[in-house]
Amino acid sequence: TVLVVAVAVDTVLVVMVNVAVVLVEVVAVDVDAVLVVAVAVDAVLVVMVAVDVVLTVVVVVAVDAVLVVAVAVDTVLVVTVDVDTVLVVVVAVVVDAVLVVVVAVDTVLVVAVAVDTVLVVMVNVAVVLVEVVAVDVDAVLVVAVAVDAVLVVMVAVDVVLTVVVVVAVDAVLVVAVAVDTVLVVTVDVDTVLVVVVAVVVDAVLVVVVAVDTVLVVAV
Repeated sequence: TVLVVAVAVDTVLVVMVNVAVVLVEVVAVDVDAVLVVAVAVDAVLVVMVAVDVVLTVVVVVAVDAVLVVAVAVDTVLVVTVDVDTVLVVVVAVVVDAVLVVVVAVDTVLVVAVAVDTVLVVMVNVAVVLVEVVAVDVDAVLVVAVAVDAVLVVMVAVDVVLTVVVVVAVDAVLVVAVAVDTVLVVTVDVDTVLVVVVAVVVDAVLVVVVAVDTVLVVAV
């Protein structure tokens, strides 16, 4: 029940992690628009290769009757994941280097939105996320560590280093998003996780609303 997906679009690196137990380590390296990711976590092997804006092949093989095979045709990518009795639908639409991917499995929701050289990664883990390391050579990027069920948001713009690290412990969430001169901070200390983060990048609005295990994304 471990799902790891990585998609690269030019200098844009998108990493999606879905962990039902414990993720040991995920390392993604993007070098000159060529992404090769190999992750082995408890008999789970994920290998993906992406060249330029067109996604070539995405093959995800997981345990427990979980098989994900995605083939991109020009700018449309549709993935359907059947995890036991849970039906998960993944729809990815690539339009002019704009990638929006939503993956939901049980109470674990992972959303990644990439716009040109802007990388936005949100990870919501029901258990404990040990470590997530994303390295983008050209665009420069990112290290984030999440504790317990919290949201991790990272934004990087062009070569300028912009790192957003969210660390929360037991229903205490602190979100900081920095995009150039724009800074949005939302803090909600309560037993209920309610976060609204709006990021405007080149006339592109990304709104994220998270309530407990429900996440809604509008682009």
